[in-house]
Amino acid sequence: MNRISCKNIKLNSRISIYRRGLKSQSITGSSTSIGFELIATVYGHFKTFNSFTKGTKEFDQVGQSSSVTHQIYTRYTTLVDINTEMWLKYNDDYYKIESVNNIDENDRFLLLNVIKQGDSDIKANFG
Repeated sequence: MNRISCKNIKLNSRISIYRRGLKSQSITGSSTSIGFELIATVYGHFKTFNSFTKGTKEFDQVGQSSSVTHQIYTRYTTLVDINTEMWLKYNDDYYKIESVNNIDENDRFLLLNVIKQGDSDIKANFG
């Protein structure tokens, strides 16, 4: 078994977890837009990941691939079900969660593979 060591991981980066959804822009709710809803704030170990040299790619259900740009280690929690429908915000940049791995399946640490998406104002980034 190939184990991942979490001994030297420092959870000192503040990371916000968001869910994307519809937001009402008026009191009557007649005008809506897509926006981010803050779900939780966690602390994690944020690491740049060069997928080109390591050869790691994430594939979706129809075989489309995307290159992971960063990896984030955080503590496992039962308060929030972190999944691939969520986004992260770190240092004013948004990251789309590509995969969530419960390290060694022992409910202590999660490894999040994410892709940096850029400015939240660019609609193409919300894909």
